[in-house]
Order: sequence, then C-alpha cells, then structure tokens
Amino acid sequence: MNCTKKEAMKAFLNYEGQSWRNFVFSLDGPDEHIRRALLRRPSPCGGQWIENRAAGSEFWNLRWCATDCEEDYRRLQEGDVYNHFQNNRELTTKAGLARSLRQLATDFQVGIDEFFPRCYDTSIASEREDFVLDYRRSAAFNVLR
Repeated sequence: MNCTKKEAMKAFLNYEGQSWRNFVFSLDGPDEHIRRALLRRPSPCGGQWIENRAAGSEFWNLRWCATDCEEDYRRLQEGDVYNHFQNNRELTTKAGLARSLRQLATDFQVGIDEFFPRCYDTSIASEREDFVLDYRRSAAFNVLR
C-alpha cells in the first residue's frame, strides 16, 4: 500500500505516541543551536517540535544538514523544509561567485574589477597560473616601490 508522506508522517507520529500537531525535525551536523531553537518554539500547527535522530530517515518536516547533494532534492516533497537551495554554489562559494561575475563581465561588459577584488579558482590550472603570475608581478612591483 502506497501512501503520501503526510499520511506516513501521521502514522509515524501516532506510532511514537505524538500528536499530529507536532512537527518532526532531523539534524545532521553540529548545530546544537538549531536544536535548542526548535525545541523551545511551537510547531506551525501549534504543537511542538520533536527530533527524529534516526540517520537517513525520511520522517521529517524540516531537515537541517551541513552539506547537500542532488539526491536530497529528488527526495523533497511538498511541504518539506530544507536548509539548502539547489544549485546554490554559484553564489555561496567564492569560486562560484567569481565565475558568475566573470560571466557577467563577458556578457554585459561590466567592469567587475571596480567593485570586486581579484580572485582565482586554484582548482583550475589556467587560473592557478594566473594567480602565480599575478603574485610575482605584485612582488616585483612592491620591490620597485
């Protein structure tokens, strides 16, 4: 018998002796401040937050974890709350932001050097070479000053 996640959650809460008004959260990481904050707040339905400590369990309304992967997004269902945004690395990593800004400069002729410091993604060989060249030039310039 297949059932929706909402139905499965109600069955889970019932099995655990909890009210359907309670919401379940799952933490994966050292975020004790998140745990404390949820436990002292009411759930959206006026119940309380309870923690599901079972690793890998799908029984949660809110999942908080340190890292994400594509599988996490495939599993999300309507009403699930997750502390990550899919494809966010273009804005949330230095390398991703630098790539986005370089693309902006190319596509729209924006002078990013006017508002964003030089940076390099040293995981890319050509950028690593650019970094070394820039470093040597800066060092030589400082000697001449």
